[in-house]
Amino acid sequence: MRPINYTWDEVKAVRNRRLHRIAFEDAIKIFDGPTLERLDTRFDYPEDRWYAIGLVEGRPVTVIYTVLNEPFRRIISAWKAEKHEQKAYFDYFEPED
Repeated sequence: MRPINYTWDEVKAVRNRRLHRIAFEDAIKIFDGPTLERLDTRFDYPEDRWYAIGLVEGRPVTVIYTVLNEPFRRIISAWKAEKHEQKAYFDYFEPED
């Protein structure tokens, strides 16, 4: 398995950190563990965008990214996972019996 490399627009990274209070350098840590991912179909984007939810230091984080060419992923946005995103993540990985 090849390692995945991450890239992003620096201006967007600064804006994201100011708006959502999470650095892309920290957000990519969700990929160190299990993630819940799906194609992002909220809008008609010019490329396939992926919506991933995972944990950074035990806190749920959502990351939007696109695959440029394997093994490169371009990070588009990241934020603290909203309540419904957290529920989806924990329901998937820690279902109640």
